[in-house]
Amino acid sequence: MNYKLAAKAARILASGKPDELLTAEEKHLATEVCQQWSKQRQRIERLNSLL
Repeated sequence: MNYKLAAKAARILASGKPDELLTAEEKHLATEVCQQWSKQRQRIERLNSLL
């Protein structure tokens, strides 16, 4: 995961702005980063369950 993008997404999410006030780029970035994070989290959980 690109941590610079993750940090940007975290700032967007932490801003508390309603979705209506976010730009299309901000929405896309936050969605993309959250999806990547979720996939990585699931992968880690599967690997841990094998140990």
